[in-house]
Amino acid sequence: MIVFDYIFIDKITLLLVFGLSLLIISFSFAFNEKEDILRNIAVAFFFPLIMSIAYFLVPADYELALVHLTVACLPPLMLAFIWRFHNFSYFTFIVMQIILASLILWLMQTPQLSSWVLRWDHFFVLATLLVSVGSVIHMWKNNTSYWLIGSLLAFISTQVALMTNQPLLYSVAISLAFGLFFTFILKKLQQELTHIIQKADVGSSQWDRTVRQEVMMRTLEIERVNRHLAESIRTDPLTGLLNKKAIVEEIKLSIDQCRNSSFTLILFDIDDFKSINDQQGHLAGDRILSQVAGIALSSIRNRDRVGRYGGDEFIILLPNTSLKDAYYVGKRLLERAAKDLSCTLSLGIAVYPVDGQTADDLISRADQGLYEAKHQGKNCMAYNGGAQ
Repeated sequence: MIVFDYIFIDKITLLLVFGLSLLIISFSFAFNEKEDILRNIAVAFFFPLIMSIAYFLVPADYELALVHLTVACLPPLMLAFIWRFHNFSYFTFIVMQIILASLILWLMQTPQLSSWVLRWDHFFVLATLLVSVGSVIHMWKNNTSYWLIGSLLAFISTQVALMTNQPLLYSVAISLAFGLFFTFILKKLQQELTHIIQKADVGSSQWDRTVRQEVMMRTLEIERVNRHLAESIRTDPLTGLLNKKAIVEEIKLSIDQCRNSSFTLILFDIDDFKSINDQQGHLAGDRILSQVAGIALSSIRNRDRVGRYGGDEFIILLPNTSLKDAYYVGKRLLERAAKDLSCTLSLGIAVYPVDGQTADDLISRADQGLYEAKHQGKNCMAYNGGAQ
């Protein structure tokens, strides 16, 4: 058996064995997601990981010899077994490694047994050498990775160094064997990563189309929601008409757009609405407000605007109309209210630009007409401006 004359080289060698075994196991389990042969064969290096630490825990030469013997021979034997029976789960192989490591550590604590094992070391190395050569031939025929074959050839060199008692060759060969196997692991992971990238590239076009369609659908949905929100901000929730802010904005917009033309406003409310609320209840009052809104909408053109100004007051905006047109719309509104409602309306009219240059002025003038209609007995309309 190998003579341990190079203590410093022994330490460096087994430190390399420990580090490379740890890298092989870590990379195989951290970057390989599925349970396959790559993980299975990587567990063969649990044993040298454990035994390389044992080097620093045992004092006697024959126990150190046992460490070198098992580190050089058991990994290729395990690789050959795993390669042949790779259908086992990697958990099974880990258990086998733990059992073997426990057995060797027990032998190291029993000098008589260790000495007995080492007397048969050449037969063990020769058997391992034959198995390793057979594995190389089998892998060569099956076009296995050259890095894995090179690793087994380095293990064969290690076994030859054990049989010929060459410590320096042993140190170089064992380090090379573990280094080549680590390179094999890296190549396998690179192939897997390349396959994943190629698979992703194949589906990228379809993914892009799906994303674009999803973005378009989300955009349309957001636009729809935004329109709904914008409408809800401008809409009175009870009647569905424009609210006070929105109808005033429409009046201001008409003033900006009608510098050289006229338009009219009709401000109206429900006669004795407070009594209706007091006698019939607020639900009845809300129902009447909704009915009045419906009649107002049915009495105007598509381009006209109607809004709830507040309480039971409503404003109708009639673009490009005269006082005569406003009287006609007001009359129709009164007739429909008398026919379909259980209440009456009073109306006031204002004409732009005769009765005001601002929305507030026009609404104030229409309010004066509404007050006049109330004074005349209600259920009528009045104009208190300067238009003819």
